[in-house]
Amino acid sequence: MLKTGIYTPVISDVVLIEIGRCAAELRNRLLSRLEEISYENAPVTEEIDDLAGKYCSEGIIPKKYLDDALHIAAATVSACDVIVSWNFSHIVKLATVRGVKGINLLLGYRELEILTPDSFIEGGDGT
Repeated sequence: MLKTGIYTPVISDVVLIEIGRCAAELRNRLLSRLEEISYENAPVTEEIDDLAGKYCSEGIIPKKYLDDALHIAAATVSACDVIVSWNFSHIVKLATVRGVKGINLLLGYRELEILTPDSFIEGGDGT
């Protein structure tokens, strides 16, 4: 779906830094995949940094996991419809979904869906 342009992925600098930390084989495979698609880059701005800090200060994301808050903030500030993640510890969980929704609405951002890849892909859950 990403190759055909049905969706336009947004990838933050945080993701690119995380990919850079991977072992060489995985890093090369991931970078190769990114070369196959068109995507928008979301550099970490002061606005993203401030919003991530708000998620942490409100207890939505533990301060120790600021990168997870930066992922969500980058998606929010970039006006993404959805953030897709396998991170069940700090991103894809009910408390985070509710907390992010509340903060985003309070601060005037649009609603952001937080989904797993399986629930995002049409037909991935048998529908």
